[in-house]
Amino acid sequence: MAPARIHTARIQTARIHTKMRQAAVTLAAGAYTTTWLPEFGMLGVSLTHDGDELIALPRTLADYRRGMPDGGYTGLPLNAPWANRLSEREFVLDGRLVRLGPRVAADGNGLPIHGTVEARPFTVDFVGHDGAAVVVRATLVHDDPALLRAFPFVHRITVDVRLSARGLTVSTTIIPVGRGAVPVAFGWHPFLTIPGVARDCWRLRLPDRRHHVLDARLLPTGRTEPAPAEDRRLGRRTFDDHFALGADRRFALTGGGRTIHVGFDRGYRHAQLYVPPAATTAGDASTDFVCIEPMTAPVNALVAGGTARATRAAPYVARFTIAARPARPR
Repeated sequence: MAPARIHTARIQTARIHTKMRQAAVTLAAGAYTTTWLPEFGMLGVSLTHDGDELIALPRTLADYRRGMPDGGYTGLPLNAPWANRLSEREFVLDGRLVRLGPRVAADGNGLPIHGTVEARPFTVDFVGHDGAAVVVRATLVHDDPALLRAFPFVHRITVDVRLSARGLTVSTTIIPVGRGAVPVAFGWHPFLTIPGVARDCWRLRLPDRRHHVLDARLLPTGRTEPAPAEDRRLGRRTFDDHFALGADRRFALTGGGRTIHVGFDRGYRHAQLYVPPAATTAGDASTDFVCIEPMTAPVNALVAGGTARATRAAPYVARFTIAARPARPR
C-alpha cells in the first residue's frame, strides 16, 4: 500500500539523522523536502515535491566516491575547484604550478573532470530556521596537501542550502584564506527527473544562449554560435553541450502536470546540459534524468583562462534555485 501523501504547508522542520549510512540533514518546508550528506561532499541526495522525488540517483555513493572513470556522479554534487573538463594535467595558474595526480577523476579520454572535493567532509555550521526558510550551512576548508597539489590556493567553500515553500536555493561562497586571490571555476551537477513519465515525453525549456563548439574531446574550440530559446519535447535527443548564457538564465523541465524550474540567479554565466542516450541494456545505470549544470566559468577555464577571482574583500558568491510548479496548459 502506498503511504498517504502529507502536505506540509506552513510547516518547517530540520532534522539530523542517518541516510544511506551517512550523516544526513533533511529540511522540510511547504510541499518540499530535501536531504543532504555534509560529510560526503555536501552531496544532495533528495528533493521531493508533494512526495515525488525530483533528484535522480543513477549511481551509488561508492561510485561517487570513486569518481570517473570507474565510478560516476549522482544526485546533486558540487564540482570544485573546477567543473567539467581540463585539457591538461600540469599547467601554471596565476604563477603557481598545478599537478593533477593519477587519482584525480578522469573522463573516457583521460581528461581531468569535475574537480577533487567529491566525498570530502564538510563541517556543519548551522541547521535551523532563518526567516521564511529552513537552512543547513556547511563549510570545507581547502587546505589538505593532497588538494593543494591539484589546486594550490587555500580557501574556504561554504554551501548554504535553503528550503522554503517557494523551493530550494543553493548558495556557494568562495573565500580565500590568506591575501591572494582564488580562481573560480566550480559548478554543480543536478540530476533532475520526473517520476512516472517516460523521459522522451518530457519538455525541456532552454533560454537564448550561445553554444560553445566543442572538439572530439568535448573541449571548447574557441568558436561559439547562437542558440535561440526553445521549449519542446525532449524525445530521443541527447546532449553533452556547453553554453554561455545571456540575461535569461532560466531553464525548465516539464512532465506529468509539473514543471521543474531551474534558475541561475547569481554568479553562473555558463551551463552544461547533459542528457545521455537512453539505457538499453539490463543492468545499466538509469538514464531517466536531465542534468542542467550551473557553472561559474567556461569548460577548461583554469587552463585556457576566463575565470573570475575571489578575494577576501570580495568573496565569490553564486546561487541557483530549483522549484516545482503545476504545468501551464499548452
